[in-house]
Amino acid sequence: MHSKIRKRTGRPLRAKSKRCRLLELPLELRLEIYNHALFDSEIVTIASAPALRPRAGPRAGPRAGLLGLPLTHEPIVHPYYDPALLSLRQPPSSLMTSDGESTSTEALQDGLPAGGLLFANKQINQEIISEMTHVYNTRSSSLFVSYPHGIHVLTRLCPHFLHRARSIHISGVFDEDIDETLHAETLARMMRSLFGSHGSASNDKIRIQKVEMRILYSGANSQRSVWTNENSPIAVALRNFPGGKHDIEVWRSKCSATGIYLTSTPNPSRLASSVWRDLPAAEVKDFVVNRKWPEWDAEYPEPVQR
Repeated sequence: MHSKIRKRTGRPLRAKSKRCRLLELPLELRLEIYNHALFDSEIVTIASAPALRPRAGPRAGPRAGLLGLPLTHEPIVHPYYDPALLSLRQPPSSLMTSDGESTSTEALQDGLPAGGLLFANKQINQEIISEMTHVYNTRSSSLFVSYPHGIHVLTRLCPHFLHRARSIHISGVFDEDIDETLHAETLARMMRSLFGSHGSASNDKIRIQKVEMRILYSGANSQRSVWTNENSPIAVALRNFPGGKHDIEVWRSKCSATGIYLTSTPNPSRLASSVWRDLPAAEVKDFVVNRKWPEWDAEYPEPVQR
């Protein structure tokens, strides 16, 4: 009887640590795995979408309630260009059910990137960060990110993609009637990390080559919101670029909407140019997706003389 009491009232036994078979592999092989798992895709689409049925219960997982995302949304990262995740005409739906299972084989194969390796344990995290620093000069990926929710998925779940990005393309909608402070703060931190310092002649690192933003501003005061609202994504981006060459297209529509197309490239001094265009009502919902994507190397057109 006493022994049973001691067992019940004694200290709980410490759970045995799980065996990590990845750490049993040679370091050279682990680094090769990290490169294939984290950096291999040249084109990545990052967004979120409403779940078919919201996750709940013990299987909700660590991604439930991701800061910056609605509670009903699931983060989505596809290792290819997926314009449907950026489109306003056909809002995407996640394929996750309330049990945390996918309703299609394709979704199971895509899922989230192997960025979860960053959270496996401290040693693996340090090895990955070290490897990212080593390959910093070999940027090769293009990231297509929805605004505002995609930037939270990128910066919170797979920030390692920023170290490998050759270009970043952000598209979405700004609504001045919604509190977008958190979105603006996240975008500002991301922008400050992209170009680094270009004023130093000794800086020989290959920085990101281009940032594109296609943002549709809705509402009666949409044109004024672009420049006067402190949370405006275009204004936030311009405030947080160190230098850079910025080309701006302002697309005005008669249906209470204004589209802004911002193209920014590295430059030691700060240069800016703008051009004004008409946005037909029939093309408003198509504005946020560039028809030329995923191609983006074309030069910015010369401003039209007014």
